[in-house]
Parts: sequence; structure tokens; C-alpha cells
Amino acid sequence: MTPNIEFLIKIASTVFSTKAVIGLLSLATGVFLSWTEIYPFLKDSIPKNVSEFITTTLGLAIGITLSLLINFIIEKGEKKFGEIKKEKEAKEEKIKNERKLKNERLKTKERFESVFAHLRLEQKDILRHLSVEHQVLDSGNAAVHALEKNKYIIKSELIKSTYYVYKINSVISHLVEQNWDKERQEELKNFRIKYGTDADYLLMLFSIENDFDEPKTIARELLERIPECRYSFGSQICRTSLEEDPVKIIINDKLYDSISHFKGDNYINAIEISKEGIIQ
Repeated sequence: MTPNIEFLIKIASTVFSTKAVIGLLSLATGVFLSWTEIYPFLKDSIPKNVSEFITTTLGLAIGITLSLLINFIIEKGEKKFGEIKKEKEAKEEKIKNERKLKNERLKTKERFESVFAHLRLEQKDILRHLSVEHQVLDSGNAAVHALEKNKYIIKSELIKSTYYVYKINSVISHLVEQNWDKERQEELKNFRIKYGTDADYLLMLFSIENDFDEPKTIARELLERIPECRYSFGSQICRTSLEEDPVKIIINDKLYDSISHFKGDNYINAIEISKEGIIQ
């Protein structure tokens, strides 16, 4: 293609828009139809100059009307096409975002399952409390900061300074509850393994229904199996010195939580046994 032809094409594309081309073609079509279809009927009945004027006028009117009609149809079509395209893009974007969110949730879930056993006790307690209800926590706390950074917990309203209302990520909420239940079951299992057939009797002593039965009694042999509190770090249950009167027996928080969860709230976490209640 020669440079002159390219230049002419550029000029034509600049000067003649789509609407202009449609207008010209419509006028040409209208004039053509008017002279071929209408003029033959007019030329023999009215003077030539009048018939030519009417024919030309009608041709221009037909052309303008045709141009307006075609442009109207094109504009409507473009608008409808634009709406369909926009709707399609919105649906595709929604699907894309849903897939992205689903993948992120899946990754968070898989990551949490692999690291839960390695979380610090403080972090597990935070997650467990949040699985029950929202909590106000210090965002500056190292345990809180790590859980938030890993997207296990979500910060919401500011309360004061560095304290915010936090909620647990719904992706891991049921996993926290499942692991919590599993640990609770393990806690009760270990208690029953350690105290065997005496486990149920010990639990009965901590029952609220039995709290007003006086005096509480316990075999000295069983009482001696319960470690003294000052030497019993990590024990599920401990007691004060046998020299004291009364002797106090205390259930630790983990075992008490397990008992309350599976057996209800009809239990207390500490009892007292008088000297008279210790059976030799």
C-alpha cells in the first residue's frame, strides 16, 4: 500500500464516523428509493420542477428517518451488549473472588490443622475462649499478635489504646471445638486410668448434689494417692497436707472444664474433708 493511499484512509477514518457513514448511506438510499419508486408516479401528474422537489424532499426525509432508525437500533444493541458484557464480567469476577476466598480458607484450615498441636497453651486458651464468644484482647500481646497475623483471629472494634474486640476465624472455629473436645475426652480418660474404679467416687464428692451431705468421707489410702498440691505441678487433682483439718481437695482447671463440659455444671472445683471423714 502506497503512502498516499494510507494517508487518504487515515483522513477518511478521521472525518467519517460510523454515524456519518450510516447517515450518508441512508440519505443515498432514501433519495434512490424516492427517485425510483415515487418519482415515476409524480412526473405525469404534476409539473416537473414540483415533482422533482417533492421527490428529493421525500428522499431526504426517508434517508434521515432510516438513518435515525438504524442509529437507534445500533445504540440500543451496543447498550444491551455493554450490559451483558458488564454482567458477564461481574459474574466472572465474583466467581474468581469466591474461588480465591475458598482457596484462602482451605489454606488457612490446612495450615491450622498442621500447627495446632504446636501452639502455646496461652494461644489455645485464647482460641477456645473466642470459639465461645468475642473477647477484648491486647493486640500488643505476643500470643494475640501471632494468631492475628496468621489470620486465626480477626480484629474488629477498637476499645482503647491497643485493646480491640476479637473474634475467631469461622474457618477454624469448629476445628478448635473439635480439638478442645478431644483434649477434654483425653483429660477424663487419663483421670479414670490413674484412679481406676475410684474415679467415679472422687467425681461424686465434687457433685453439688453431694455438697451438703455431711460429713464427706474418703478412704485414707485413696486420699494418700492424691498428690499434695505443693508437689503436684500439672496434676489433675491435688490436696493440702494430711496434717491439716479439714483437708482440701482441688481439681485443676483443665479437668474441671472437662467434667463441666461432659457432665454439666453440677460440680464444684474444691471440697473439704474433715479428720472425721477420713476412713482409716
